Amino acid sequence: MKKSLVALIALFVSILFILPSCKPSTEGPEKITDAATLWKKINEKMSSLDSYEATAEIQMVFDIGGYAVNSNATEKRIESGRQTDSPYFYSDASYSVSCKDLGIDEQLSELSAYYNGNAFMSTKAKDVEQKLYSAMTAKEYQDYILEKTTLSDTGDILNASNVTFEQTENEAWTICCSNYSDEVLQKYINEFDTEEMSLGENISDMELSVSADKDFRATLLSIKFVFDTEADEKIQKKLEATITYQKYNEATPITETLSTEDFKQVADIRVIDTVEKSITDIQNAQQAKCTLNLKQSFTLRGETSTYEEKDIITYGGKGDSYYYKIQATSQGSTFSMNYKNGSETVSQGSTTTSKNKTPEEAKEFIDSLINSAKYSKNSVENVEKIGDGIYKLECRVIDATPYKNVFDSIRGEYTGATQTITVTIEEGKVVKVESIVEAKGTYQYQNAIYRTTLIVETSCTYEIIDTTEESSQL
Repeated sequence: MKKSLVALIALFVSILFILPSCKPSTEGPEKITDAATLWKKINEKMSSLDSYEATAEIQMVFDIGGYAVNSNATEKRIESGRQTDSPYFYSDASYSVSCKDLGIDEQLSELSAYYNGNAFMSTKAKDVEQKLYSAMTAKEYQDYILEKTTLSDTGDILNASNVTFEQTENEAWTICCSNYSDEVLQKYINEFDTEEMSLGENISDMELSVSADKDFRATLLSIKFVFDTEADEKIQKKLEATITYQKYNEATPITETLSTEDFKQVADIRVIDTVEKSITDIQNAQQAKCTLNLKQSFTLRGETSTYEEKDIITYGGKGDSYYYKIQATSQGSTFSMNYKNGSETVSQGSTTTSKNKTPEEAKEFIDSLINSAKYSKNSVENVEKIGDGIYKLECRVIDATPYKNVFDSIRGEYTGATQTITVTIEEGKVVKVESIVEAKGTYQYQNAIYRTTLIVETSCTYEIIDTTEESSQL
């Protein structure tokens, strides 16, 4: 499940907060002899702080189909009581993505906090607001935040061929890194793919710098991605960010906006992120299997029509080596779809057709089947635990276009839809997603208005295949 541009910005913000998220070491080096030693010393100092305040700012410019897309983000973060049994965490972020020519205008604000034994989350986009909370221990919340901070492995940060450090005249410290290996760059690039575009194809390097005062307290961290573009290109791409740290051991918690009376209590807000991350991991697996069952029923003029289909999908590979194989059964008939080396072949009975398809198009197609529930974390309105590792999520239907089209086809009127998603989680990963959408509407027949419901049920089970078998054999 690729991220939207807004979600990409949110991820980028989380990567900036590597320093205070690192776990402290019990002992640290006294003498600074290299950048790795200095980096470790800064991490230890930041981890030992009881409180701090930080502000992140991001500017992004991308080219989508020859049009410039501008994105900006800011986040204010406060941590307090970090060395106590009652820690406090607060993050208030706002994101914007705009392009007049493409009709893109996304605005999102997001609040994440931990206070008084409760974890809070709130998102607001346009006129829709999501405000949820659940009880959680401080340790559970700390692990939850660390898991959300993707790529927090400090080893990758210094895995560059050009790493320098120095101490200035005022005894402040700086670390500068560039010329990152392809392996490290790819880890970041994989995270920055979005629904609208792939960012990695033009990124050639990443430049990172960290500044700290004489006491090794970080004061500024900046990340800049270098795009391999010509100077005379119409759109100069940009992806850079900075974060400033201040109020060491003097940060004041903000609590007036964190009343449980203003939020809806759910079983466990961590499930919301677990589902999103699990689906993404399944989509990006080197080799995996998905079994999809679809059932659609619609009653019109007293008669109910039903469509059922079962797809067994195996897929995997990266880039040009991406492949898939689908065995499908529908209404008593069977057919297969195979994709490899840029060509898709569809076989049904004695008929076989082929067409060219890029690896990106092929993966997008499979990704849509894997996330047939069209899950979006911002659509979740309630989380209920109904069994061991089984949760029921009540969701808003964000994209109602498919259901509106059905009612338009009968000259009816779509009036609304509800969605319930049931997820099964084993060892921290989602292995099954079941979705039921009930889309309601009206239609006219013989001068009378009738109500009807379109019911769409999907069930997906997932399995990442741990095997050395070559994909070419599938």
